[in-house]
Amino acid sequence: MGEARGRGSVFATGQERRHPESMNPSRRHQVELTEGAIRVRHGKRTLTIRPMPPPPDAEDAPDFLIHLDDLEAWDAPDNETEIEVAELQVILRAVEAECDRHGLSVEFE
Repeated sequence: MGEARGRGSVFATGQERRHPESMNPSRRHQVELTEGAIRVRHGKRTLTIRPMPPPPDAEDAPDFLIHLDDLEAWDAPDNETEIEVAELQVILRAVEAECDRHGLSVEFE
């Protein structure tokens, strides 16, 4: 029976129930939506995302259009710290979740 809670198990342990953020890394990123930018905070680091304006002829344009090539590093003083692909995926999930909470749409290019 002890093996059912081992590696790769689908059963939640007591620790996972008490600390759900450890199961969803995007919860550790705080996202703030403003009119001109999206700010993501993780620990002492901040990433300011400036969405692109939608194309002028777009009928169903998203509220936020984010160009992924612009997301390379954290804001100063951490601007020498590149954002790794795995962390970028977590950041994007956190941004999507925050937009969903506010009934806003976001697209990534």
